[in-house]
Amino acid sequence: MELGIRIKQHRTARGLSQEDLAGKIYVSRQTVSNWETDKTYPDVESLLLLSSLFDVSVDDLVRGDVEMLQENARANAKKLNFWGGLSLASVALSLLVLTGGVFLFGAVGAFFAALAPLPVCFFALYRTSGIMKSIDVVTTAEMVAFLEGRPVNRDEAKRKQYRKCVVIISIIVTVVSGCIGAFIGLMAYKAGF
Repeated sequence: MELGIRIKQHRTARGLSQEDLAGKIYVSRQTVSNWETDKTYPDVESLLLLSSLFDVSVDDLVRGDVEMLQENARANAKKLNFWGGLSLASVALSLLVLTGGVFLFGAVGAFFAALAPLPVCFFALYRTSGIMKSIDVVTTAEMVAFLEGRPVNRDEAKRKQYRKCVVIISIIVTVVSGCIGAFIGLMAYKAGF
């Protein structure tokens, strides 16, 4: 990314330390350091403050980064789709083993066999949440929207809720699916299948 280099150039040209810049745009010194080392990307509000402070347009500040942001968004979407798909596939496999396994292993054997794919599911959920946290999906989506001229949603409560709910919903779906599968397997077992 070129933005980190540009921020550092503008900051040093004005004789500002990272601490000074952080104070002027209401972020921590570590945040400025992360921007300059391309560990994170500033949100829209910070970009506007930076462009105002440095007396340059946002377009000049992020020139070249728009395509990179869009490409990163596509690549990250592929990663998230893969790990999310793997999570759902492992739950589906677990349910199939639980319901169909009654015929092959008996009820107790089917239950334990159905537990085998669940670690894959939980690992996939862990990877998904890690990716979302590391790339800050919400900020990236805001940046792409802003740079494409679309409205940006700055509802902080909604952003926090989005980050937390993805993993929680996935775990709830997994548990409910497992309970449904267990119920179907139990009914099949009691019916004498």
